[in-house]
Amino acid sequence: MSESDQLFGERLRTLRIERGLSQAALAERSGLSTNAVGSLERGVRSPRVASAEALARALDVPIQALFNEPRTFAQPPAPAYVADPPEGTRGELERLLAGQPERVVRLVLDVTRRLVSEFSAAN
Repeated sequence: MSESDQLFGERLRTLRIERGLSQAALAERSGLSTNAVGSLERGVRSPRVASAEALARALDVPIQALFNEPRTFAQPPAPAYVADPPEGTRGELERLLAGQPERVVRLVLDVTRRLVSEFSAAN
């Protein structure tokens, strides 16, 4: 059992479970036996190209998804310019947004602008 076979098996199992499929259901969709799917998931069998292609089609993923480690969405380290955010509410906001993806920061900014605009209009 090689490390790459184990990683393939872990990815296969993760993708199968994410799609709510049993081993039997994945076997039926892919044309493999249930025993083959189980052996591949446990990493005791090396995947053949044809098997990997069939599994990828059955899972509706590109074949690379079975071989690549999943992307992690851990927060990247905060930029240096936010190393010492000010105390209080503004500092808390900076700490919350530090390391967030740009789309999240833009969304928060858009919502904040709307709230400030509505609040200013009401007063």
